[in-house]
Amino acid sequence: MKLSLRVLLPMVLAAVMFSCSDDSDDPNSPNNPNNPNNPDNPCYGVVCENGGTCVNGVCDCPNGYGGPDCGTPVNPSSVRITRVDVTSFPPTDGGAGWDLTSGADIYVKYYVGNSLKFTSGYIQNASPNGSNQLTVSPAITTSSYSAHRVELFDFDDFDLDDYMGGHTFNIAGAFHGMGFPASFTVGTGSLVFRVHLSYQF
Repeated sequence: MKLSLRVLLPMVLAAVMFSCSDDSDDPNSPNNPNNPNNPDNPCYGVVCENGGTCVNGVCDCPNGYGGPDCGTPVNPSSVRITRVDVTSFPPTDGGAGWDLTSGADIYVKYYVGNSLKFTSGYIQNASPNGSNQLTVSPAITTSSYSAHRVELFDFDDFDLDDYMGGHTFNIAGAFHGMGFPASFTVGTGSLVFRVHLSYQF
């Protein structure tokens, strides 16, 4: 019997000590003050939207969002227009080809308000339904978000260039409710552009 007690007593003591040990280092323990489910945690019950994180009871918001819960979009200080893709344009000019012997040689003009900011080089024999990429170099940096306009032209060697169409748009629509995308579509139907941009806060 004495031998049994000598064996059992340490085991019982170890079990009691283990069950009473401090588990506050366990991140999932309700005793851990950093556990968001612990009512003593300053971030308990704090919800941060749009990728925000709670720090000491206050939401730390990512670029582009503010407010107590990061739910309010914040305008960037400026945007940079870096590329315009022509993803669709009319294949003919009222039934006739844009050029006599080949496809359209397209280029774009980009306006902010009434100011022409960029004229691209042209893409020869462009596909009416392809990803015709026109790099904006140098990039257009602007803090004006309204009345942006892209116009498409067909370059002609021996005649006036043909105006193929254009779209005016408010660039703030790209980041209000869309999560500050790297590009967005302008236009529908037979004339569609995709504008690529970045944001400065």
